[in-house]
Amino acid sequence: ACIITNPYLLVEVLSPSTMKYDKESKLEYYKDVPSLKYVVYAAQNRPYLTIYERTDQPRGKFFHVDWPHPGRPEHGA
Repeated sequence: ACIITNPYLLVEVLSPSTMKYDKESKLEYYKDVPSLKYVVYAAQNRPYLTIYERTDQPRGKFFHVDWPHPGRPEHGA
């Protein structure tokens, strides 16, 4: 077994059946990992990402961005 002790980036492919749990409950656990700078969720059935990045603010708050941005056409579309 491989155990990563200080992850910097976590990428998770979302399943429709567990998406709510992954993006809410599990994300709260991920926020408690001090070394984790980015959490990236990839949609399973379409080209869509949600990216969370740890900020330098107290308590390591995260902000997120969706790609492609809602309402903006994809590049080359």
